[in-house]
Amino acid sequence: MPSPGPDPSPQTQSTYEEVIAALTLSPHTVLEIDILPAAYPPVLFHAHPSIGLSRSLLKSCFITARSILFSYLSRPESHHLETADHEHRKEALQATLIILLFDPNHLTAANFRKRNLLSLKDHDLAQENRLQEAVDVEKLILESLLTSPLSRHAKSSTLWAHRIWLFSTFFAESLREETGTGMPRKEDQKGSENMKTFLETELAIVMKAGERHARNYYAWDYARQLFGLFPRKGDSCGSRVSKEEWITNTRVMSINMVHKWCLAHPRDISGWAFLTVLISQNVQSPVLKCTEGKEGGRVQDISKNIVHTTEEFVRKFQWRGESVEWFLKVTKDES
Repeated sequence: MPSPGPDPSPQTQSTYEEVIAALTLSPHTVLEIDILPAAYPPVLFHAHPSIGLSRSLLKSCFITARSILFSYLSRPESHHLETADHEHRKEALQATLIILLFDPNHLTAANFRKRNLLSLKDHDLAQENRLQEAVDVEKLILESLLTSPLSRHAKSSTLWAHRIWLFSTFFAESLREETGTGMPRKEDQKGSENMKTFLETELAIVMKAGERHARNYYAWDYARQLFGLFPRKGDSCGSRVSKEEWITNTRVMSINMVHKWCLAHPRDISGWAFLTVLISQNVQSPVLKCTEGKEGGRVQDISKNIVHTTEEFVRKFQWRGESVEWFLKVTKDES
């Protein structure tokens, strides 16, 4: 294990605590974090929910955070987070936030955050409430990192993998049991409209990350995996038919959202590639084929409408981009 490093000076420690306080001031708020050029003075610019700090300041905070985390990991108690000292554990968890802000692909920091969440599972009601709170905060932290104007975070394979792990670990099982769709229990109780909002929010995060970093295949691959948590191939008709309208509405909403984004970013083939996946899933879905009539036909109609609208876009603007041409070719071949 790497050496924890020397203890930070009082001034460095004070600056570190100031940055931590800004990042954790409102845990239920999505932050917009910007890393400023090194030419900026090593001070923190904070106008909530926007945070700006120079690269030199972030580097000094990273050194302190790394020292805190690895010092904690060197203790025997770190192997059993369930019984670890709460304050030391909290300090280490805060340190991982600074580390991931400096290096979004730092596996040790990401894995520690996973272990922290897993240590809260399968306990009493009070611990279960802490788990729900921790998962909600983790979602917002990841959203802040993935959608802020940061040079590497929007396309970080580690952060996107951490987010899909979060949903597949804590949400997918209860969703399939309750609704057959993978929706979190808390949102399932509020009805299918909240589930559509959940998917809409996740797609909006992916699309914002796609704007931060063009051809963001990691972001769109996350969207593919997220939709993979929902019933598709191999599902029987039976009880699914009663949910047909919800499934159709959700898929139509998703296709329209992604298509609108693609028309606004016609050169970005990563978005068009995901749109072909959505359309292909709708055309081939055995769930939709269970229902005769308007619902199955509605998805077919929306797919044809997407192709028609895209062709109109090409004609209107005389667009010659390879990404759009590829999308039209692939979609027509599959239809």
